Amino acid sequence: MAESILDEAIMAVLLLRRYTNASLKELEELLELSEARIIADLQRTQGEKPRQRLRLLLARVNEYYKEPFANFPDALKEEVKEVSEVVHDSTASVLLSHSKELGVAQSGASFLAFTDIPESAIMRVIDFNRPLAGGLLVKDEIALQKAQTLKRVRAEIADGLLRGIGNEEIARNVRRASDRTRRASRSIVRTTTADAMNRARVEAESQFESVVTGYEWSSILDGRTTFGCASLNGKILPTREAFEKLVGRSPAVPRHVNCRSMILPRTKLSDISDEEDRIFALHNKKKVRHRGEPRETSTKFQVKEAGKITLDRDNLRGNQSLSDLWARKMVDGDATRGFIQDYLGPTRYKLWSEGKINFRDMVDSDFEPLTIAQIKRRLKR
Repeated sequence: MAESILDEAIMAVLLLRRYTNASLKELEELLELSEARIIADLQRTQGEKPRQRLRLLLARVNEYYKEPFANFPDALKEEVKEVSEVVHDSTASVLLSHSKELGVAQSGASFLAFTDIPESAIMRVIDFNRPLAGGLLVKDEIALQKAQTLKRVRAEIADGLLRGIGNEEIARNVRRASDRTRRASRSIVRTTTADAMNRARVEAESQFESVVTGYEWSSILDGRTTFGCASLNGKILPTREAFEKLVGRSPAVPRHVNCRSMILPRTKLSDISDEEDRIFALHNKKKVRHRGEPRETSTKFQVKEAGKITLDRDNLRGNQSLSDLWARKMVDGDATRGFIQDYLGPTRYKLWSEGKINFRDMVDSDFEPLTIAQIKRRLKR
C-alpha cells in the first residue's frame, strides 16, 4: 500500500510548529536579557542629570539590542535547512511508493536524498535572498525588525524621561515594545520555514514528474485559517504555475505572512477515491493579558482537538471548497458547532448556514476577505 501524501503533509505541519518554537527560543531569551539590562540601567542612572541620563540610556539601547539579532539569520538558516531535508526526503519517499505501486518504478528503485541533490537545488530551497509573502527579502525582514526594535525602545525611554514618569512605567513600556518584536519575529520564522518546506517539496517532486498528475491546495483548517486560504482548500489544478496565476504571486504559497497552506502533488492513486482526509484542528479562544496588563489583550488559540476528517468530493456543489464540507461536518456535531459559528462570525455564519454563500463568496478575486456589507451587496445582484 502506497504511503499517504497527506500523512507526509501532517508531519510537515508538526515540524513547522516544532522548528518555529526552537528557532525563536534563543532570540527571545536574548531580548529578555536586553530588557533586563536596560531596566537595570534605568535604576542605576536615577541620580544622573536628565540630559546625561538620556544620552547614556539611548547609547545602551543600541549596545544591548544588537546582540539578539547578531546570530539570528545564520541560526534560522541552519534550522530551515534541517527541516527542508526532512520534508524533501519524506515527500520523495511517498512519491517513490506511489511510483512503485503504479508500476512506474521498479521495486528496488530509490531517490536522491536532500543531501545528495545539487548544491544549486539546495540553495533554491534555503536562499534568504528572496522575497517572502510580505514583499521583503528574509534578511531585510530581520534587519527591519532590528531597526524597529531599537526605534521603539529608544522612543519609549525618551518619552518616559521627558514626561517624568516613573521607572516602573518606563520598564513596562520597554517590555511592550519588545513584545511587538517577538510577535513579528515569530511571523518571520514561521513564514520563512513554511516557504522553505514548500520549496523542498518542489525539489522532491522533480524526481517523479512521470507520476505526478496534478496539484491540490491544502489548507490547515482551524481558527487561524484565513478565509482566502479556506476558500482555496481542496482546489485541484494541473500545475503549480496555474496556482501562481490564480493567486497572483510566485510561489503561490505561503500566500501571506504566517500562511501554513501547502500545494500537494497528486498521482493516479489520489484519484482512486473521492474521499479525502483533511487536516483540521479545533481551538478554544480566550483573551489573554500581556505581562499582566489588562489593556493589552489579544486572542490566544489553544488546541482542543486535532486530527483528520474525511470529506467526499462528490458532495461539492457549485463553487464550494472542501472547507464548506469540513464546516458542515463541524456544524453537525454539538461540540463543534460553536467553533464554526465563532470562526465565521454571526452574520457570515447565518448566510452560510442558510446556503446563501460559500467560503469562496466570502473573498474577492484576490482572495482577500469581503466585509459583511460587500457580501450583502453581492447577494442583491
